[in-house]
Amino acid sequence: MAGVGAFADGDYRTPFIVEAETNGLFTEAVLVTVASAQKRQREITARGLFCDA
Repeated sequence: MAGVGAFADGDYRTPFIVEAETNGLFTEAVLVTVASAQKRQREITARGLFCDA
């Protein structure tokens, strides 16, 4: 799903992500379900804030 960083399941970590993790720049990790992410994507797509891909 475009725009979702699913690092918990082994997605590629870009150098930016690795550096941010290493330097403690992320203060919170949020886990979401596929159903929840899809629901929110439909909502923001309907408002023109996210392309429907």
